[in-house]
Amino acid sequence: THPKPRELTSVVVLRKPEPTANQLAHLETQPAFQEQVARMEDLNKWLLSFSYAGLSFNGLQRHFHKLSFQHYGRFHAPFQNMKSETRRYLIETGQLRINDCPVAEVDVSSSQPHLLWGRYCFDKEPDWHDLYLVIMERMTRISYPDLTRDLIKQDVVEMIGRKAAATRTNSKEEDPNKVERQRLIVERTPWLNGYFEDEAYSQAQLVHTESEALLMAMQILRKDGIPSLPIHDSLLIGITVPDAAERGIAALQKAWAAHSAQWVKAERKSCPLPT
Repeated sequence: THPKPRELTSVVVLRKPEPTANQLAHLETQPAFQEQVARMEDLNKWLLSFSYAGLSFNGLQRHFHKLSFQHYGRFHAPFQNMKSETRRYLIETGQLRINDCPVAEVDVSSSQPHLLWGRYCFDKEPDWHDLYLVIMERMTRISYPDLTRDLIKQDVVEMIGRKAAATRTNSKEEDPNKVERQRLIVERTPWLNGYFEDEAYSQAQLVHTESEALLMAMQILRKDGIPSLPIHDSLLIGITVPDAAERGIAALQKAWAAHSAQWVKAERKSCPLPT
C-alpha cells in the first residue's frame, strides 16, 4: 500500500539553491516562470482526469536548479519512489492500472549517453544502439578483464554526474581499479571527451534536455488520448488502445531524435503477462 501524497503546494519547484522570498516574488512575475506553471497545470489537469490503481497520483512537480528554467527540469512525484521490482510485479500482474486499463513501462536504452553522442558525434551512427556495449567492445580490444555491462554503466553514469573521470578512490571498500578503468573508458569514448571539455554544457543542462524529450513524448501520446507518467527516462503508459505501448516506443524515439539522439532505441521494460 502507498500513502496518499500530500497536496501539491507548487507545480514548479526551484532548488539548488532555493530562492529567497524576494527572488521568488520576482521570478513569479516573469513570463518564463508563468509559462512553466501553465504547462504543468495543464499537464496535471489532463493526467488527473484519469483514475489510477496500484499507485497514488496527485500530479507532477517539475524541479529546476540554479534559478534557471534551462537547468535540471526533471519531473517528480511520490509514485516514482516505488521500487522497480514492486512496479514490475504490479505491472505484470495487472494490478497497476490507469483508467482501469493495464499499464506498460517503456524506456530509452542508454538515454543520456545517446544525447551526448548526438551532441558531440553528430551524424556518425554507433555500432550498437546500446552505447554501454559499444564501450565494452572497445575495452575488450585491450583485453581489459572482468568487464560487465552493469559495471560500464555504473562508471559512465558516475562520470556523467561528476563531469569527470575518477582521480582517486574514497575507501578501501571501493573498486581499486576504478580510476584506471575510467581513464581507459574516456580515452575510447569521444562523446564523453566532448562533454568533459564543453564548459558551456553542464550535467543539469543534460538532465533538462532529457526531461524536455520526455515531455515531448508525453505530449505526442496525449494527442492520441494515451495517458503516460514519467520516471526519469521511461514512461508508464496506460494501454487505453491495443497498440499504446508501441506508440509509446515510437513517441520516445521521435522525441529523443528531435533532441539530437537520432540513433536511440526505446523498448518495453515491463508489461502485463498473458493470463
